[in-house]
Amino acid sequence: MVALRPTRRFNDYMTTSSRFRGALVAAAVIMGTSGMAAAATTTFTSAQVVAAVNTASTVSTAPDLTKTSPTLANAAVPGGPIFHIYPNCYPGGPVGTMPAYPATQCVGGSPTSKYVIVMLGDSQAGMWFTTFDQIGKDLNYKVVLIAKQGCSPYLQPSTSSAQLYGGFSLAQCYQRDLAAIAATIKIKPNLIVIDGDSTFLPSSVGSPSGSVDNSAAVLAPQIAATISALAPAKAPIVIPAPIPQYLGRFGLGTPASCLSTHSTSVTSCLLSGTGANGPSSQSITTALATETKAKVVNVLATGPLFCTSTGQHLCPLWVTLGTTSYLVHSDPWHMTNAYATVIARAVESIGASYLPRH
Repeated sequence: MVALRPTRRFNDYMTTSSRFRGALVAAAVIMGTSGMAAAATTTFTSAQVVAAVNTASTVSTAPDLTKTSPTLANAAVPGGPIFHIYPNCYPGGPVGTMPAYPATQCVGGSPTSKYVIVMLGDSQAGMWFTTFDQIGKDLNYKVVLIAKQGCSPYLQPSTSSAQLYGGFSLAQCYQRDLAAIAATIKIKPNLIVIDGDSTFLPSSVGSPSGSVDNSAAVLAPQIAATISALAPAKAPIVIPAPIPQYLGRFGLGTPASCLSTHSTSVTSCLLSGTGANGPSSQSITTALATETKAKVVNVLATGPLFCTSTGQHLCPLWVTLGTTSYLVHSDPWHMTNAYATVIARAVESIGASYLPRH
């Protein structure tokens, strides 16, 4: 496997435009493609987010959960625009196996830009689309999403008719992945972002992961195969570090239920990022570490935006930035749309070396 190297840093672009971008963020206004001011959006630097995560891990009493963003009652609203306005690009169930024209149908960021970020994966990619949509608006990138709920982007050749959680069979998921890779190569993006869970079958098959082996030893070559298949695109490829997953970690089930029950003792809701995340998250983390060591995978170091960077690496369920407390999780597997938006500038700086200058 040949390592995929990042493009040159875009420091020149960042330097010449930093005053404009600083003023833009200070005014909390992101400009739309028409040049007219769009809805006000505040984002925060990596240092601000990391400091807020560290602080939140030490607070034992939750903020007013009727005034957080989103409120606790609305936390489970699906996590990004793709869920609402691009149904063929993020289909639920077996409908819409591939969009016919993803480069024009499945677009966020700055739709008229000639600089393109393509995002591939399952609901994890859909979750991160909100972040990269904001980055695209900020830095003039078109962002194309090709994602399928429950269909892991990591290549697993299969002819099995066993049904995944997202409504596809294993065989259909494999064919969709091949089609998504072909579409990405055709688009000729400047950056490819992949994110996905391991492959899961419904529990009715026999266990929460069915008969699929989701071990890191199996996942690592699947990730490498996807990266290799995308090589003709000649673009840097990155995978965000897996976010904490909470399924089964609380007797009460979800981050939201733990917050509502333990609002005055929320330290009992904290997870440790070193071994206490969901089994799928841990397997992918281990697999990514293996492929990173082999110089196959570039991983975006987004972990400190979710868990403390020292000690037990505790992962809070809300983070206070500015005057607002943001709930981090919409469910056991995904972050909220609000948090995905406000960390956009932090993710932008973490991924700066992979964003080609223009």
